[in-house]
Amino acid sequence: MSTCDDLPEHLKTDQPCSFCGEKERAGIWFGHAEVHSCSACAITVLPRLIADATFKGYSGHADSETTLLSVEMEFWRAVAICKDRYADKHQK
Repeated sequence: MSTCDDLPEHLKTDQPCSFCGEKERAGIWFGHAEVHSCSACAITVLPRLIADATFKGYSGHADSETTLLSVEMEFWRAVAICKDRYADKHQK
């Protein structure tokens, strides 16, 4: 997980958002493949992707609530990491 302004120079490209293909990326995820996301798609598309990947049918309502709690916990963990990274970068 990374914001585009803290990437090493060799990874800074004009790669557009992987979802809408139009807007400038605001974040990037490195895994088996690179996923680039603009801020708008991070808010609107990524939650839909999570739902598609974790939905277990209509009998899985409780599972959906547990998934949402897990996603929320990971979101706040990631925000803390971003804040630390930003603070480290701007204190130098």
